[in-house]
Amino acid sequence: MQRKLAFSVFMLIICGTLFSQESGASSPMPGTPEARVYFSEGTDFVVASNGQRTIYRAEDLASGSFILNRTDMIQTGTGSLVEFQIFPAAHTGGGGQAPVKAPLVKIAENTSVLYNGWNAENGCVSLVLLYGRLRVITGEGEGAYPLRVESGNTVVNIEKGDMGLDYIVQSSLLSLRTAQTKPLLRVYSFHGSAELIFYTIDGIPSQAADTFRPWIQINENETLTVEIASPLSFIERKPLEDEILTYWKVHNFKGEAPVAMPEISFPPPLITPVIADPVPAREPLPAPPDYSSFIKASRKKNTALIIGAVLTLAGAGLGGYAAYSVSTGNNDMRIYIPISAIPLGIGIVATIGGILYNPWYKTP
Repeated sequence: MQRKLAFSVFMLIICGTLFSQESGASSPMPGTPEARVYFSEGTDFVVASNGQRTIYRAEDLASGSFILNRTDMIQTGTGSLVEFQIFPAAHTGGGGQAPVKAPLVKIAENTSVLYNGWNAENGCVSLVLLYGRLRVITGEGEGAYPLRVESGNTVVNIEKGDMGLDYIVQSSLLSLRTAQTKPLLRVYSFHGSAELIFYTIDGIPSQAADTFRPWIQINENETLTVEIASPLSFIERKPLEDEILTYWKVHNFKGEAPVAMPEISFPPPLITPVIADPVPAREPLPAPPDYSSFIKASRKKNTALIIGAVLTLAGAGLGGYAAYSVSTGNNDMRIYIPISAIPLGIGIVATIGGILYNPWYKTP
């Protein structure tokens, strides 16, 4: 009896320990940031959490937002866009005062994003852009942690600013003609700056990290395009493009966030025009020669040849048919033999005239 009682107590302790661990994994720890999905537009989107997939519609968020757990993944389809806000620890830890403005994240259509939550080692809130297009705006005030977005073989550290990332397959001058098509990473800044750090490719250090620097600065109003494929790496830096501004103006943040939002603005790109050496004025091109008279004369020649050929064939055909009819006893056709000589003669004369008439044009 004592053995059974001891065994029962032991199992209760084990089950209680496992239950507490599972509960802690499914809910955010006190004092850590919390991500809350508050707005969606367009078609349905999917949230994968703990091996289960849940489909949400835009109208489902009208009644309230829901929390993203660590390692949850959001997948949007065509025409589906999702917004969520990251509440700093001051908002979720209890007893602390909420910061003035909390970070915002907008997931564009046909995008897969993994939410990794807060990392105590680097003090950043981590996101993983698996594929698609993403925009993040850092928060302001106490407890607003910097954001860290991993994508492909790179990571972008955003201390403060309004940034966008594209990780999609696209045709570009940078695209490598390899057997396997890989997405191209494009990072652009509407406001503020960020650092892009390179990872390794299949355990081999990236050439970009060796050739350029372990990290690359992304400046305001600038687009940085990166393609890494062993053993080659390409990096392109250029001003912010109108296509990017147009896309995010159309798909700007539209929902009402649970707490105060950071400022959302689109400053014009600072594009400095390049003034090249003035091109010397060219002399006016000479007028093209007038070939109208030559064309008219050529038309006359061609007309004479066509008429001559038609009449010659008609006269020869009529005369031949009349002669054949007379030879078979049809004397009524005898009269057409001399008549056929008329078109035949005119046709021969017209043909000879067309051949002999050669218009010419004097080249200026």
